[in-house]
Amino acid sequence: MKFKTLAIDSASELSRLIFSFDMKKHVGDYETIRAVQNYPGATERLNMMARRLRDFKASGLEVVIIAHEGIDKIYAKGGMIGTKGAPAPEPAAIKGRIDIPGSTGPEEVMRVADNIFRVRMINGSPTWLANPETIPGSDGACWQVKDRFHAQKIRGGLLPPSYSEIAAEAKKLSLNWAPPYIWIIYGGIGFHKTRSLLTFPRPIKILDVDQGTDSIRAELTPDDQVFRFNSEESDDYPRFMLEFESTLEDPKATENVRKRLNVK
Repeated sequence: MKFKTLAIDSASELSRLIFSFDMKKHVGDYETIRAVQNYPGATERLNMMARRLRDFKASGLEVVIIAHEGIDKIYAKGGMIGTKGAPAPEPAAIKGRIDIPGSTGPEEVMRVADNIFRVRMINGSPTWLANPETIPGSDGACWQVKDRFHAQKIRGGLLPPSYSEIAAEAKKLSLNWAPPYIWIIYGGIGFHKTRSLLTFPRPIKILDVDQGTDSIRAELTPDDQVFRFNSEESDDYPRFMLEFESTLEDPKATENVRKRLNVK
């Protein structure tokens, strides 16, 4: 394989790109607005892409998805519709998870991942959290996290924002470290999530839909590659899928994408 890591930055903007494709939206178009009928197609495309990542992992690639964080309020069917003059309805559940539109999309993507860590600043430094922390103001709801290698045994679950450091400590502690993995690193803006990509096995291929790689471009090597896409341009979706699929170096699958999406 040409690359050792595939990174998508970010899931939030990738979702927007997929919606733009479903809406046939182009840059500068301020009148084509996302509607209910756009959700089924966009959500299913994202779900299929997420499951395809298992084949990437099976080929030996580390896969990293960078995402922003969001708090979703889940209502029972019809629960968001309040009665006039009555108090606002209470949600059936509150979930702290990756910022992807829809009620099922975030869960589908997170289900595919092996390791999900939320990033927050502790003593001025970004830290990957392996412990489920309570969402302030909620009734005990937590930010969602998970892992495959007993990450809570490393520094009490307050992990360094570094694949290489985590790998070294996991091996030192004889944990169940068995890469490659599919990672989701999510958190607020400005927590150096993109910078953490430099700690993953190289060379790395970055599919940048968030325009965030400028902060690390000077530290990338000639063997690393960055492909940038505009989430508001529907024509960028076929290009994204071609670069996504070509990572596996499977000529047949890549040609299928070319034909299906008419990519030159």
